[in-house]
Amino acid sequence: MKIIIGLLSFCLAGILCFQIFWFVDAYNVKEEQFDRLVTEALNGVSEKLEDSEAAYIFANSIYMQDSVPDSTAAPALSPPQHVSTNIKTKNKKIKIDSIQKTIEIINNWNDTINEKLNEANVEKFSMSFFEGNDSMKMNFSEEGFSFTISSDDDNAEFNISSKIEKAIEKIEKRNIKIIEKNKKLKKREDWMKKVVNKMVFNYDIKDFPTEKRIQTKKLEKIVRKELTNKGINTAYEFGVISKSKDSLTAVKSKGFKTSMMNSKYKVDLFQRDILQRKDQLVLNFPAKGKFIMTGLSAMMFVQILFTIIIIMTFAGSIMLIVRQKKISDIKNDFINNMTHEFKTPIATIGLAVDSIDNPKVIENKEAIQNFTKVIREENNRMNSHVETILRMALLDKNELTMNFEIINIHEILNQSVSKMRLQIESRNGGITFSANAEKFSVNADPVHIMNVLINIIDNANKYSPENPCLTISTKNEASSVIISIQDKGIGMSREASQMIFEKFYRATTGNIHNVKGFGLGLAYAKAVIGLHNGQIKVNSEPGSGSTFEIILPIV
Repeated sequence: MKIIIGLLSFCLAGILCFQIFWFVDAYNVKEEQFDRLVTEALNGVSEKLEDSEAAYIFANSIYMQDSVPDSTAAPALSPPQHVSTNIKTKNKKIKIDSIQKTIEIINNWNDTINEKLNEANVEKFSMSFFEGNDSMKMNFSEEGFSFTISSDDDNAEFNISSKIEKAIEKIEKRNIKIIEKNKKLKKREDWMKKVVNKMVFNYDIKDFPTEKRIQTKKLEKIVRKELTNKGINTAYEFGVISKSKDSLTAVKSKGFKTSMMNSKYKVDLFQRDILQRKDQLVLNFPAKGKFIMTGLSAMMFVQILFTIIIIMTFAGSIMLIVRQKKISDIKNDFINNMTHEFKTPIATIGLAVDSIDNPKVIENKEAIQNFTKVIREENNRMNSHVETILRMALLDKNELTMNFEIINIHEILNQSVSKMRLQIESRNGGITFSANAEKFSVNADPVHIMNVLINIIDNANKYSPENPCLTISTKNEASSVIISIQDKGIGMSREASQMIFEKFYRATTGNIHNVKGFGLGLAYAKAVIGLHNGQIKVNSEPGSGSTFEIILPIV
């Protein structure tokens, strides 16, 4: 049994340790999740605060951009002047008609040329064409457009239109390169303006107190919104601290205390500032543990419930095992006692029969009468034991028959005392009876009540080491009669007092080894008194004797 209890205890301890480990691990996971969500919320608050300043920064940037001249803007070109010509010949002049025709062609292209020059932001541009011995050179400038033609042919007619188209194509290619270059310059210029503007703004606000940059109510609103979005619905306190001064600013909640500055939930504010202020937002959660436990409450309830069930089952199993072991021991004692109780009279009867068979005794009538008396007494003794066992069997099956009638309890007590007086006086003892009850009529079975009284008186006699002294009295209390049986025997412990009414239980008797019985007398007494709607109690202390009280309702 010890091995079984040890194994069960080990298994229960293992289950409890595993449950505790699992709960601690689940709590740590929840706490890590809580920390992560709070960190995300803090980062969101920091970004929202910076975004709230973006309008001012943007407005300030627009103002500065308007005040700075655009150095990359292309200067407006003056409209080109009239086309001038210079026509030369090697040996003779070209016909005037050809010259006029050429000028007309150039004038037709004049607007297109001016537009392309303005787009390309070109102040001067030259281009030459050669066809055999003839040549043509075009000059573009702010003053106007001119060209020079050299030819040996008086009737030379240059294809001016195609030449101008080629010039315009070349201007457009140059224009594309210039546009790409201008875009890069513009982008760099915008970035530089942004940096400069932000530096100017940061420099302007670097001496601003935190209270002017952050409004407490606005910060509280942002913090509450970010925490709610992350599912954190628990009480919190917040405050803004200055790392450079290591002090708490005026931007804080009402419940935020200086001791909360060491909270691990912090985030740097205005992280995009070029000139860092080193301000931090700090959050503190007074009911953090309770909030985490709330998330685990359902799981914890189930865990505790099953743990309680397991413990109760284990305790019940241990109690059942111990009880069964005790019952087994008691039954073994009962069997041993019963064997001894039956073996002694059987042996005595056997010896008496053998003695009667002896030729020397068979003719002695007085001796034969003595032996037959011994046989009869031992037979009655065995019959008494059998009846006791049968009565308990009937009680277990609720088949014990009670013949109730109105009786005088004093008469039953006198008869019981008379039957036990000789046994007590044979041990140099004494028994007294005081009938103090004025009302003594009860509805009871006289036979079973007498058996109960005799059992208790017999126990008082047997558990008194020597010179037993018994006192029996009655009294009325309320609507009952109380029978008190007091002895000055060895007494019993409190534990034994609680067990003596159990079947087969026999109190230890110290050095007294001659107490015989099955441990059924008091169990029978309790069952019978219970059937009479009464009670039986015992008060006892080791070495001071015992007092039994039987309470029966009066008629």
